[in-house]
Amino acid sequence: MEALLAVYVLGWGIPERVREQFERNVRAWIDQPGWSLCLARCDGQPAATAILYMQDGVASLADGAADPAYRRRGLHAALLRHRIRDASLAGAEFICGDAFHLSTSHRNIERAGMRLSFLRAV
Repeated sequence: MEALLAVYVLGWGIPERVREQFERNVRAWIDQPGWSLCLARCDGQPAATAILYMQDGVASLADGAADPAYRRRGLHAALLRHRIRDASLAGAEFICGDAFHLSTSHRNIERAGMRLSFLRAV
């Protein structure tokens, strides 16, 4: 769990002043039904994280983050495939995710076979 939290904090650039609260929030997910926390390693080192949430046949590719030192190595795409496979095996009838339009994450999601459903102005 500590390795996952360290990568998650680095990947999102969580400021030190709110890190403890962020980590406390994430720790709570591990014991909640439907939540799966994934950690990818690169060259043996913790490098990327991803979250899958499932309930009532719906799977959400809830979040993903990579340590900046390990970006552009295919970890996000690998974690997308892993979560989509896990959701499918668990009987998901609908799988969704979100990303900023035309971001690297958006392109990875489309390469994984998912398609844009709507745009939201931020």
